[in-house]
Amino acid sequence: DSDFTINTTTATTINLPTAVGRAGKIFVIKNTGVGLTTVEPDGSETIDGDANENLVRDESITIQSTGANWIII
Repeated sequence: DSDFTINTTTATTINLPTAVGRAGKIFVIKNTGVGLTTVEPDGSETIDGDANENLVRDESITIQSTGANWIII
């Protein structure tokens, strides 16, 4: 598995794969467009304990799998 950089240019939702079995996997997501980018973990997984993360224009997030959930790094 490779790490991923995702750039969004319109309002969209990024659905993450399960964190289970992917410890250390990193995603960098940036919103360079208009509208909200929502980052959604799989099922009941969380990102730093939250159900999702929202990015407005020019915001970015780097997240990593713990093997069970996602954390912001």
